[in-house]
Amino acid sequence: MRGAVRATVTLEIHTDVETPKVTALRKNPHAAFHIWIPDADLQIRMTTQVGILTGPAVSDQWTKVPPASRVSYGTEPFPGTAINHVFAYDKPADRDRFAVLHCRLVDMDVVHLGAQHRRAFYTAKGNWKGVWVAP
Repeated sequence: MRGAVRATVTLEIHTDVETPKVTALRKNPHAAFHIWIPDADLQIRMTTQVGILTGPAVSDQWTKVPPASRVSYGTEPFPGTAINHVFAYDKPADRDRFAVLHCRLVDMDVVHLGAQHRRAFYTAKGNWKGVWVAP
């Protein structure tokens, strides 16, 4: 996750456009994020609707990616491809392979796993007003 915008209730994710997750998101533009915060005994699941941005629409974000990190976008062969040796790949920086995923939150399920469990559910349809639900 590279950013979050409270006003639009979105998360920003950077990825290589050739990853299997982008292929899957093109077929079904929904994703879930699971977060565990051990010190707080807190589990959060966020369901999102995902938009995939590439090309000129992501120029500003690309300029903010440090040069050493740009090699994450352009792996050859494509990410997830079987290789014959552990280092049988190249990592050229390829601007055309950079994608930004805009993930608009649809709902959140928040569970506190303390001595007595508590769980709340929030949804955009309910204007983000939460309700208690059984843990």
